[in-house]
Amino acid sequence: MKILYDYPALSQTHGGVSRYICGIIEQLDPEVKIDMSILFTDNIYIKNSQFPKIGPFFIKNDFKGKIKLEKILNSLYANYKIIRNRYDIFHATYSEPYFLLKPKKPIVVTIHDMINEMVPEYKKSHAKHIESKKKLIYSSTQIITVTENTKKDLLQLYPVDPNKITVIHHGAPAPATKILKNEFGKYLLYVGRRSRYKNFRLFVEAISTLLLEDKNLKLVCVGQPFDLNEATFLEQLGISQQVQALSVSDDLLYSLYRHAVVFIFPSIYEGFGIPILEAFANNCPVCLSHSSCFPEIAGNAAIYFDPEDKISILQSVQKVITDKALSSELIKLGSERLSMFTWKKAAQQTADVYRKTI
Repeated sequence: MKILYDYPALSQTHGGVSRYICGIIEQLDPEVKIDMSILFTDNIYIKNSQFPKIGPFFIKNDFKGKIKLEKILNSLYANYKIIRNRYDIFHATYSEPYFLLKPKKPIVVTIHDMINEMVPEYKKSHAKHIESKKKLIYSSTQIITVTENTKKDLLQLYPVDPNKITVIHHGAPAPATKILKNEFGKYLLYVGRRSRYKNFRLFVEAISTLLLEDKNLKLVCVGQPFDLNEATFLEQLGISQQVQALSVSDDLLYSLYRHAVVFIFPSIYEGFGIPILEAFANNCPVCLSHSSCFPEIAGNAAIYFDPEDKISILQSVQKVITDKALSSELIKLGSERLSMFTWKKAAQQTADVYRKTI
């Protein structure tokens, strides 16, 4: 049984989708042969992977037009691989249905979230992507979703046969092997982008009271630097000196989880929520929005709040900060819950989907 993996997600330097594909591939049974429709990539998960290097090359030097050239070459190579037809199943890694008119082989697609369809701010701006995903969903032999919540949303929007959808959770990341020194003192931790549906502004407004009352308390945000609007917003709240945005390596990220008072995820909607597992793996108590897939992933190992209620957010975060016994219990429950999420289990379930597809 030979699986050809699509190239778009694997051509990115990093990201949840390519991490997912590499996590699955590394743990697949030997009977499942793998191939990639990609020639060039700087993807860090492929570079660091344990599976044999089966195609991608790495160009060490940057030059003008490198990304554009790689995209052209990868696209040509992908079409060549598909037309050559030496595989049993095509596993789509991204919603680009260019391959649907090529020689017909069974298609498996993983749907990681329905954010573009479910979040109002994205529906219009991502209309082309939504239509491409729709074509792929209806054309696929089997569909994998990463949570029951995503499956529910998919079926709500597209009336496909529920029997062709399998829910397979992500595997958990390994805990940090190198813990860096805490350079930030006492801090709350936020990880990820700060788009509107991420609910960052309401969250900051809610916890600003804690920062104003305790000048030694900080908020560390992992992600892009603050733009002018965000900087002005923090200044108006009077907390700009206590809030910092950082771009970090995995070592620093995992160390930030390890030293944080609490990790907070206030998002209105997510497809999975990898940072929850990262926090669990690095002994960090978790405080979450009670929305979308979060209860499915975190279970009883988190404190939940209403993401649209500032009082609810404030009280939940305050509870974890002040109750040391609760914080320790959350760390214990999070560590125990990690056993539910392994790449070996995800790979075995994916191989079952492949067998079902054949």
